Amino acid sequence: SAAGYETDSADNGATGLDKIKTHPYDLIISDIYMPELGGISMYINAVWETPRLRERFLFVTGNTSEDTKTIIHQMNVKYLMKPFKIVDLLGCAESIIEKADILDATGKSQSTKRSDVRFSLQKECGIYPENTAGNMIDPASPASAKTTVSNMRGRTSDLSRNGLKVVYEGEPFKPHTPLSLLIKLKSVSLRRSAKVVWSNTIDKFFSVSGLSFTRSVPVQSLTTALHVQ
Repeated sequence: SAAGYETDSADNGATGLDKIKTHPYDLIISDIYMPELGGISMYINAVWETPRLRERFLFVTGNTSEDTKTIIHQMNVKYLMKPFKIVDLLGCAESIIEKADILDATGKSQSTKRSDVRFSLQKECGIYPENTAGNMIDPASPASAKTTVSNMRGRTSDLSRNGLKVVYEGEPFKPHTPLSLLIKLKSVSLRRSAKVVWSNTIDKFFSVSGLSFTRSVPVQSLTTALHVQ
């Protein structure tokens, strides 16, 4: 307040998320581990509905565990480690708001009209051929002989509610190829039918494809995938 900012506060992540949904904040400063709803889960839910907020979060944490470091780097979020000086906090706040305002003004930030916000997610996954009815093809069935896709392993790169990027060994998939993805998360498995939107070769061994889901992923599945509460 002394630095000229109008401030608000919340006792926990759930209350914070409720306020974020009803107030156009310029910056959200949050701890990572909080009661009722963790900071990363609050962040995911917030930017899921309002993508412009992705550039307007600053996390503070005193936890230096490997899990925390993994979450921070996987999410590619801005953060300060405790303890920090108030001058450092104010400097980060000013920088984040200024850059976010410039992005909004130039239209380069992810606008509120875009719902397909992507999060970094490095997970092993199974890739299976699928028919037009959205069912996985049994490798032993005659239909399997008609598809150019065989059961294989891959690794996800990014995940959104409507699709993901996946890296795999072999030739690039053709556009519109129907696939089924199985991603094993911490406590559950996420299975989604998808179609190939685009594909590129990475090198002589690996390829990458952008996939579009036929059914969107709920935000709860994403927070589970990122091992956060």
